[in-house]
Amino acid sequence: MIYKTIFNKKEVKDISNFILDNEERIKKLGPSMYNNGDSLTGRFYIYNFFNSDIGHLLKKKILPFLEENNINKPASIQCWANVFRKGENIPRHIHGDEDGLKFHVANIFFKGDEKIGTTYILNKDEKVIENRSGEIVLFNSHIPHYVRKNNSSRPRISMALDIHQNVLLKDLKRFYHWI
Repeated sequence: MIYKTIFNKKEVKDISNFILDNEERIKKLGPSMYNNGDSLTGRFYIYNFFNSDIGHLLKKKILPFLEENNINKPASIQCWANVFRKGENIPRHIHGDEDGLKFHVANIFFKGDEKIGTTYILNKDEKVIENRSGEIVLFNSHIPHYVRKNNSSRPRISMALDIHQNVLLKDLKRFYHWI
């Protein structure tokens, strides 16, 4: 796992505001893929923030970070946002399926209670990494992880990415082609 702060305070504020300002509009694009109700997370399959009005900022900061870590184009990148309000969480999961291809995944924390953290299961041990505003965490798609319940009145705002290197997947609503 690799982590680095890539967004400054102003960028964090701008991205967080964009996510919150567009949350309801994005949720109206289609149903959530999850049974946990009406989450923005569950719309990962129909909206890619790389193709939004803040896409230029995301690409300017995220793509050089990927290159620094030997992840290069061509790649298909999926980028969605998560907003967890009081009482909400995301259960333990992996990206993709256990028997499928491995790819890179990243989480970026923007705002909320930093102590909630993200819990990663590494060699059967749980490791809680406290969140830091503007920090990206890069890891393998087969690493289980989850976010504990938000007990704060402040929404927890983050983004997630799936990065499929050396492949250009066809669904352009879902994937940004980095070429």
